[in-house]
Amino acid sequence: MLTSLTLQDGRLSPAQQEQYWEEGYLFPLPALPAALARDYRGQLEGIERDWLDAGLPLPLNTYKRINAHVVCPWWLKLPHIQLCWT
Repeated sequence: MLTSLTLQDGRLSPAQQEQYWEEGYLFPLPALPAALARDYRGQLEGIERDWLDAGLPLPLNTYKRINAHVVCPWWLKLPHIQLCWT
């Protein structure tokens, strides 16, 4: 498992800022606790497994892009979760 980058008082260090400007990205930054991320991934994979060949009139991804909260109601909780910046 990759070790997450740490933030100083919720901010990128000067070295991290420089790396971002040089490379265009920083990885990995913690966003959710690992257990919660695993749970959400499991739910998403379950939906994909159960509905992939369900004879839907449009591809499954269409339903996750528009009104995703209807397909995955637990997504509504994501904006309310406190991000776990360390």
